[in-house]
Amino acid sequence: MVNKKNIPLGIKLVSIYFFIGAVLDIISGLMLIFSKESVINIFPVYLQDFYYFLIPFQIGLGIFEFFLGKALWNTKKWARIAVFIVSGFQIIMSALMIQENLANSITHIILYTTFISYLFFSKKAKKEFR
Repeated sequence: MVNKKNIPLGIKLVSIYFFIGAVLDIISGLMLIFSKESVINIFPVYLQDFYYFLIPFQIGLGIFEFFLGKALWNTKKWARIAVFIVSGFQIIMSALMIQENLANSITHIILYTTFISYLFFSKKAKKEFR
């Protein structure tokens, strides 16, 4: 069992980021339920059924991020690998969305690249996940 006082600050910060993201994803999923009329008009007619997929996806993503944050805090090996996958996906999505929201996309690319770099190259971080 890992003593929580010895967990490197970087792992704690990444974990906290995923906890915050979980709360925001769950809140936004719940807000989608109550704002159907205004949100559904954003989608073209042929994509309006996508709205019904978006709600459980957003809430499910929040639940996953909560467990990912908890697993990172407890230095579970699978969590480190999951962060690589989630961060890689987020980098790709941010690159694809760069024309729509430049500042947000660049911030996400830098942030998730930092997560990957820290968890991959930091000797302290690697040691905690063994």
